[in-house]
Amino acid sequence: MAHRLLLTPRLLLRDFEEEDIPALFDLLRDEKTNIFLPWFPARELSDAASFYSDRILAQYRKGGYFDAICLRESGELIGYVGMDDELPHDIGYALKSVYWHRGFMKEAVAAFLLKLKEDGIAYVSATHDENNPRSGRVMEAIGMHYRYSYVERWMPKDKRVVFRFYDLSLDGKEREPWDGYRKMSEASFLEPALRKEPSSNR
Repeated sequence: MAHRLLLTPRLLLRDFEEEDIPALFDLLRDEKTNIFLPWFPARELSDAASFYSDRILAQYRKGGYFDAICLRESGELIGYVGMDDELPHDIGYALKSVYWHRGFMKEAVAAFLLKLKEDGIAYVSATHDENNPRSGRVMEAIGMHYRYSYVERWMPKDKRVVFRFYDLSLDGKEREPWDGYRKMSEASFLEPALRKEPSSNR
């Protein structure tokens, strides 16, 4: 399922192509970027090829979303943003570390959400490691709301992580947060400093 191109002031979001595998390898082997990703850094080009086949193409075959984030001016591939096709429609993203702290991810994910809304996706979510608060600030900047925190044994890295769960109703309807992660976790709790009641016009 092909999706239309998305243009922002500085970025272009598009479907991945097989020719992107070398650039995808550069992204996936970035050890700073990988710290908060649920897989180990790529070591060989074949790792990126497998990621393309097993994750990206798999999403496309299911009608899902997985966009390459490229610089609009040069076309350089610098990241990705995708959404799981099943509830809670979890959004995941990554950006080359040399492009951090410039607002690129906020710009990309905001455009991505507009596309999802236009395509009739009603509800999305995202999570971040408590040690990666900058990702949480991206979620807040695009209108998402903190709902709860939960503890998970994160595989394959096999480490205990506290994740913060955020969500957003793209259709503007009020709904209870998806609680699947909370039910599956070894523990869950609220962090009052992060909790803000979502408004009805979000």
